[in-house]
Amino acid sequence: MRLYRTAFAILLFVGCQLSIVSSARAGEGDRDRSSFSWHKFGAAELCQSSPQVGRVWRSDFDQGWFRSGGSELTIDGGVAARHGAWQGLLKWRGRAGEHLPARGLLREAWLSWRWRNLSLRAGRGYFNWTPQPETAILFSQNARPMDHLLVRLTDLPLPLLGGFLEAENLVGYLDDRYRAIPFPMMWGMRLSWQATDWLGLEAQRSIMLGGGGRTEKFTFGDLWDIFLGQGEAHMIETESGLQYGHADTDQKFAWLLRLHPEAWVRQRLGIEDLEICVIYGGEDRFEGLVPMAPSRGYAIRAHPFSELAISYVDLGNRDDSNHWYFHKIYRSGYTYRGSIIGHPMGGEAQTWRLALFYSPQSSDRFFFGRVIRESHGPTGDWVDQPENRSGGGFYRYEMGVSMPLGKSRVYIVAGADDPWGEDRVLDRLANGYTRLGIEVWGARLGGKLGAEEVWGVWP
Repeated sequence: MRLYRTAFAILLFVGCQLSIVSSARAGEGDRDRSSFSWHKFGAAELCQSSPQVGRVWRSDFDQGWFRSGGSELTIDGGVAARHGAWQGLLKWRGRAGEHLPARGLLREAWLSWRWRNLSLRAGRGYFNWTPQPETAILFSQNARPMDHLLVRLTDLPLPLLGGFLEAENLVGYLDDRYRAIPFPMMWGMRLSWQATDWLGLEAQRSIMLGGGGRTEKFTFGDLWDIFLGQGEAHMIETESGLQYGHADTDQKFAWLLRLHPEAWVRQRLGIEDLEICVIYGGEDRFEGLVPMAPSRGYAIRAHPFSELAISYVDLGNRDDSNHWYFHKIYRSGYTYRGSIIGHPMGGEAQTWRLALFYSPQSSDRFFFGRVIRESHGPTGDWVDQPENRSGGGFYRYEMGVSMPLGKSRVYIVAGADDPWGEDRVLDRLANGYTRLGIEVWGARLGGKLGAEEVWGVWP
């Protein structure tokens, strides 16, 4: 049913788009097309790399793909369209390398409809719950996109306290048979309060539940208990002895605080811009308002002046008694087809990432350099044999430049990893790599050095 449902959604979107475009062209000059807009985007990238081990490696936030050692070609393309209350997106990627077969995949395909403060979305895609992608610990673009249904309420005024609320609820499906519990569901929810134009507070939650082999049917009472987090980690008597109940789930929660006092820092400090994000997350159980198995992080974006920007990200998830991203039932972890759904560094890890960006005055060129340090506790079979695991980590160094070329934009990025300990045998690292790319359609031309260039994985 999932395959037919997804295929139907894709065909519906493509058919609507083609019919709209055809009608618009047929009636050009005779009818108002202001309610319809669309744009295409496309890019190509050549990568030359030397993996740390083997012939392939993983790049952080690469949407579940592997990279090939040696030479590799990646082609990305897609189209976004809007017509009245309807909006849709299609994204496709193809990749081929010396040590990987050529393959193509429809990355995102969703259709949404909006009426006043309510919007509905269905299809395959991502959920952007943090302004800074490298602090995303619940949902990120590290794994494949998820098939989902989503309901969102926006711009809801909050009496007494002021500001506006935004609420989101989604049900996703992990099409993954190679797990300890295959084909689980994902339930995500968040509530965001934008108190002022510079202060925002958000509560985020994800729940992995169900799956193949967990044959007991959920009742409304089970779902209510799951929502309240009741009965987690409780054993029940079955014909096979004591087992965890079918309503026991893998739950994660995070608080997110966002500060963006742009006008204040210009007036009081004389700098161009400043943004701070703080996140505190955990899993399964609470101690008051604080979740257990904490993951703490913060990100700072500072612009001393319009041509220069500095970003710093610090994120860690360490707890000796309850390890982040691991679960007693979903022993494949918080993953989708082998890639972590949240932050790529996984559990028992600490990272800091320092980057510097420079754009010459009256220029569309951007130069950047950054250093990443990541350290890990034990990995692999540390749960059963902790004495055999030692941990590890790495340094990563990157530098690059992006510049316009006519109506396109080209970029080149060079980087290298320097690992120690267990990270010397990880397929996530490369001794060195060089990426040369061109954004043919949809390239950003003009504008100042802002959050889009500084936050997240660049380019």
